[in-house]
Amino acid sequence: MRAVSTRPGGSVARGAREPRGRRVIAQLLVAFAIALGGERAGAQQAPAAAPAKPDAPRAVRLQEIPDQLEHDEAELERIERRIAATADLEAVQASLVEVLADVEAHQGEDLAQIERARTGRALDAVASAWVQRRTQISGIEQTLFAASSVLARELAELLELRGRWEATRGAIAATGGSEILLSRVSETLARIDRMRARVEEHIRPIVDLEGRLAAAKEHTSRVEQGVVDARQRLRMDLLRIDSPPLWDVPAAIEGGYRATFDEKLRSAAALMDLYARQNAARLAWFGALGGMFLVALVFLRRSVAGWAQEDPDFARVAGILARPLSGGALIVLMAGMLVVFRDLPVLAKGSVAIALFWPMRRLLAVGILPGLQASLHGIAVWFIADILRTLLLPDGSLASRALLFGEAAGAIGFIRWLRRPERLVHLGEAGMMLRAVGVALRFALPLLALSMVANLVGNVSLAELVEQGILLALYLTYFVHASLGVLKAAFGTFLRTRTAQHSRIVRYHRPLLMEHGERFLQIVSTVLWIAVTARVFFVEDLVYGAISSVFTTRFPIGELDVSIGDIALFLLMIWLSLLLARFLRFALEEDVLARTRLPRGVPFAISTIASYTVVVIGVLVAAAAAGVDIGRFSLVAGALGVGIGIGLQNVVNNFVSGLILLFERPIQLGDTVEVGAVTGTVRRIGMRSSTVRTYDGAEVVVPNASFISNQFINWTLSDRNRRIRLPIGVAYGTDPERVIDLLVGAAKGIAAIREHPAPEAFFMGFGDSALNFELRVWASSFEEALGVQSQLSVAVNAALREAGIESPFPQRDLHLRSVPPAVREDR
Repeated sequence: MRAVSTRPGGSVARGAREPRGRRVIAQLLVAFAIALGGERAGAQQAPAAAPAKPDAPRAVRLQEIPDQLEHDEAELERIERRIAATADLEAVQASLVEVLADVEAHQGEDLAQIERARTGRALDAVASAWVQRRTQISGIEQTLFAASSVLARELAELLELRGRWEATRGAIAATGGSEILLSRVSETLARIDRMRARVEEHIRPIVDLEGRLAAAKEHTSRVEQGVVDARQRLRMDLLRIDSPPLWDVPAAIEGGYRATFDEKLRSAAALMDLYARQNAARLAWFGALGGMFLVALVFLRRSVAGWAQEDPDFARVAGILARPLSGGALIVLMAGMLVVFRDLPVLAKGSVAIALFWPMRRLLAVGILPGLQASLHGIAVWFIADILRTLLLPDGSLASRALLFGEAAGAIGFIRWLRRPERLVHLGEAGMMLRAVGVALRFALPLLALSMVANLVGNVSLAELVEQGILLALYLTYFVHASLGVLKAAFGTFLRTRTAQHSRIVRYHRPLLMEHGERFLQIVSTVLWIAVTARVFFVEDLVYGAISSVFTTRFPIGELDVSIGDIALFLLMIWLSLLLARFLRFALEEDVLARTRLPRGVPFAISTIASYTVVVIGVLVAAAAAGVDIGRFSLVAGALGVGIGIGLQNVVNNFVSGLILLFERPIQLGDTVEVGAVTGTVRRIGMRSSTVRTYDGAEVVVPNASFISNQFINWTLSDRNRRIRLPIGVAYGTDPERVIDLLVGAAKGIAAIREHPAPEAFFMGFGDSALNFELRVWASSFEEALGVQSQLSVAVNAALREAGIESPFPQRDLHLRSVPPAVREDR
């Protein structure tokens, strides 16, 4: 059996379950043939060159027959219960007859309607109806598949049991066994035959239903293919005159407007009823999820008022969430129409779209687009008029075309009003998408004029495409932007909740998360708007086809054959891996590892190695996704080895040194190091090099190998204490013990000096012109050491001055051997 599903656009996709259903039916037919011809096959002589047969059933040994009979009789009872529990095929047959009648009744009419269709919306209406019929057929097919699976399994087991006991009965008769055993075996065989006959009765209608189901699927596929062909035809014939000029269209239509109106309304209502019956479960659980979302917004509203008082910038968000029913309805219905219920009937889609105007109006008035909410009234009138014209008026009639002409004329006036400077200012203050819409409105006026001219001369398909495209693009603009405002408000509010505040990332980086979250939502909404607008203007396939043709362009380079798509996919995977590595490292350092008690430097090493691992895996996945044979990496490794031997020694040396730094941790972020002539603080430990910021503010890039192969000083590896040595000289004749007491006392008077180890002063010896002392103290912070030394010098100088102790100048004695007479006379 084959199942065909239809997308909303009318394209046909093969179901994944079709081959399995067909195999089950084939197995049933084979088993059925074996069951019917089993007795006759035993009486016929096998041909001389018969193919290999499966092993013959083995008879049960005589001593095991009673136990085996009891076991198989219990198994037969279980098989009988399973057969009785199979689906009611009469009900399935009745449903299939109903579906066939519906398919045959609407096939001709809908094929004719497809031929007359001039807009994508008309084709969507036909496609939506046949999606429901396809769903019915798929449900019947699944029921048949379940029943056929059970029957195939049970029939195979019955045939196996029958073969075994038939062989056993022959063995008993050949050995002259007990008549009682022979009788019981015969009774078991008779029961197996009765059950087999019941299975055969179930198999026959399944085979018949399969044929009728194939006919229904064939009819459905013909209509679906007609929709696909019609879309292609409309795209190709946009510039072709398809109707008489407006002034030549007769005022009356066959059957009258009232009859056509009633027929369209009755057909739409029947389709709605069919959709509701077929999707009752989906509607129920989606309604439950929507209700939960509304309840969540109501609870968020309770916290918003207090936050708005604390943070005036949060007032706009508070205004949005103060209307939880409007915001919730907008988000729930948007998700339903775009994700869950894409095959919703056209009347239901139109009704939902009209119902959404009220929540959009309320939300736009409270801060999303406060200057443009009045313009939504004009779009609502335009939208309702177009929905009523499409659903209720006959296609191509005078009333329909006159209303289309009036819609285009009214739209021109509305857009001219919308483009006034005082309203364009609000568009300029809005997001990127609305600013683009403000620019696009300049082109809407000539396009609407083109729609009016096309309608007058008889190109109704072009007129409707342009008019409906501009209308739906404007509606989607307001709809997506209002939904985006609600999602941003909900996301920002969630980040302020106690649940979110349990995360250190949210607690300390909420503005950063809000910025990235809003940017992501903006990108998604813009892409969604572009995709839906392209579909509305009937250029979806053209855009996707052009993109596909570009990305599938291949460039053979020797034995390597790559495409732009392969290169783009490779770059995309690399970018995603780098993005994931950054996020993983950020999450580990800021939240996960920050909650654990690990030695200093270990969290950084874990997060760095984890990010490196993600990047390596991402490169491998990117290569595999781009079609590169991973097995050829051995060649790459060999080439890399040659490169290392020739010119990449330093690069690999630095990379391996970086790994050693991560594992051994001789330096860590924030350490003060002295390597060569460079002294400063470690700011970064990278794959190839590390960055040291000197006290002069310079950023010095140091290769990692310099920390491994050369000696360097880490002033803060184990702690951040720093010893300060202050040399002092006093005049000869000063009491050394008094000087030592003065120096230690001066040091103890400074709060930044550690008490343990205590300050110490030493008499270092006799200098040329002074007694030399040295004061040694410990500062608790390496960064404060220079300031502490300055304070200590000032304090020592003050203490010596108060004690009257002088610090002598350097003295030199000059011995003159000869003095000129003039000097002596002057003296």
